[in-house]
Amino acid sequence: MDSVNSIKSRNDQKKLIGTVNYLLSLNDGSLNYMKLIKLMYLADRSHLENYNEAISGDHYANMPHGPVLSSLYNLIRGISKDSCTQTLWDSLFYKKEYVLLANNTEQFVDELSKAECETLKAIDARYKRKDCFQLEKVTHGLPEWKDPDGSSVPLTLRQILTVLGRSAKDISLIMSEKKAYSNERSLFDKYASQY
Repeated sequence: MDSVNSIKSRNDQKKLIGTVNYLLSLNDGSLNYMKLIKLMYLADRSHLENYNEAISGDHYANMPHGPVLSSLYNLIRGISKDSCTQTLWDSLFYKKEYVLLANNTEQFVDELSKAECETLKAIDARYKRKDCFQLEKVTHGLPEWKDPDGSSVPLTLRQILTVLGRSAKDISLIMSEKKAYSNERSLFDKYASQY
């Protein structure tokens, strides 16, 4: 299955938080959270297009305002099914109306590669002057977005890779590599937690 509702590992938690912090650091430590979600989706999509992997480690859904990162959306709303991750998130970020602010924008940024930082920086620069409603129009123009009619519909990695022009064979290879990496990461996390 390509989509689930929670972040799978501690490493994925750190990566998602590092990604949020990096984007917030490019915006003086705060950003409209709808815009943040759009920027992160566009960055993940761009990184998928260039490197066959996303940055955030999150899963996606089509919602009325465009594609969203599912776990990120739930963390911002304070309704994550993973209480440990929600507690960590709440200790690092806070909201003032529709603005997300960071207590420390350096937390877990070291989880990002140079290429990931470059992708995030490029997406931020490209859309710096657009507000969340303008970005909604941008994401509504993407071929993978389908109107969920007031609801939420999972958007799989396979669907995104397909609209990015990957062949079925390439997608199977990418998905196999992603699964193998995830399994290795889980084993490493399990081993590391024993020490």
